[in-house]
Amino acid sequence: MADEALACFTCLLENVPGWIADLESILKSAAERQEEILFANRPEEDVVVPSVKKAKSKSSSLKSRRSVESQEKVQENGLLARPQMKHLTNSDALRLSQRKRKTASVCSGNESGPSKLRARAAAVVYYDGETQKQFEKLVRTVGSTRNSIRKGKMSAKVDCLSRSGSSGSEASGSSGDDMAKDDYRPPRGFGRDDGTEVFDRVDSRLEKGQNLCERAAHQVLRDGDCTLEVTNAKEHFSEALKMAEAEIPILQKKADKAAERRRRSEERRRAEEEEAEEKRRSQLSETIRNAVSNVTYPGEGKLEVDHLEVDDDDEDDEDAEFDIGHIHGKGMCVRAVDLCFYGV
Repeated sequence: MADEALACFTCLLENVPGWIADLESILKSAAERQEEILFANRPEEDVVVPSVKKAKSKSSSLKSRRSVESQEKVQENGLLARPQMKHLTNSDALRLSQRKRKTASVCSGNESGPSKLRARAAAVVYYDGETQKQFEKLVRTVGSTRNSIRKGKMSAKVDCLSRSGSSGSEASGSSGDDMAKDDYRPPRGFGRDDGTEVFDRVDSRLEKGQNLCERAAHQVLRDGDCTLEVTNAKEHFSEALKMAEAEIPILQKKADKAAERRRRSEERRRAEEEEAEEKRRSQLSETIRNAVSNVTYPGEGKLEVDHLEVDDDDEDDEDAEFDIGHIHGKGMCVRAVDLCFYGV
């Protein structure tokens, strides 16, 4: 968790110098663009055209000069002078007086009098697409950095809550005598500073700078000058940079402590797993020993031997009959001996 908070401030340190450089570049390019526009649209009266004076003829008379001046005046006032009406006879005047007068239309020209036009102030807006793209890219980058700042704030808050919970569990596990001591201090509540105040201050500075960049993008279209907005935005970004630089060492210490806690937790988890595995093995071996000791084997059987009589008398007749029952009885005796051997 502390690593995310450290990463967002590290990203801020890397991006802010680039933002300030972009604002200076935008301001410079906007000023150059305005100079180009003003130079291209300046009035013709300001343009100095070298004129060659003609030498006046010495033979020119006063009459010729007056005629030239009168012709120039007629040409200047020619557009403003109304056309002269033709001379009308009595019959033409009567016919015109009896004709109905038509309403004036837009296309009637100057016959019915000069048309009345409403004068309006024309505002010319010159759109600088490159400057607007630079402002848009800058505003988007600042917005993504603010999102990372908010994520770092949430991670810092979660880390603080986890640390307070672990300290509370350790305090609850202590003995009652220790809790009765005078120097015992209960864990502090949630009203204390959980380390997120600096995130709010940095985010506030970035928000103001972002709003000023948006305002500067509109201002450069209206007036062609956004120096004030760009200067204030650079100041806010510089303040956010200073806050981040001051907070980096604190966040680094928190990140190191969090890494140490994770390492100890991992070692404790591995030790618990090894202990559980050893316990399982010992239980298994004990179960095997108990099973082997409880095994019962069958008792030893008594071997009984029958004495068989062997007829060695050679005097028996060869013609004696074969007694099958005698053989059958011997077989039964052998079977009885086998059964006695197996304890049946």
